[in-house]
Amino acid sequence: MNIHEYQAAELLAGYGIPVNAGEVVIRATAVGEEAIQVTLYGPKDGQFSLVYGSIPRLLPGTTKSMRVKLEQGAYCLLYTSPSPRDRTRSRM
Repeated sequence: MNIHEYQAAELLAGYGIPVNAGEVVIRATAVGEEAIQVTLYGPKDGQFSLVYGSIPRLLPGTTKSMRVKLEQGAYCLLYTSPSPRDRTRSRM
């Protein structure tokens, strides 16, 4: 049998054996007329306040990536633009 590392991690986690969540790559593309900022927050003191990675200024029509190493748990991905109505936050 040949399995990938992520498959082994899922298998071990299914039996309650702690495994690192690993590294992820987040790729963002700005598709509008305004620059955006993308920030990944992790848990700290019961809130999503610890910054794990950020793409500070993503200009319209451009794509950038950030590579972050994550532990197990919930994370919050926030993208913001200068317009207050264009603010999105999602949990991972």
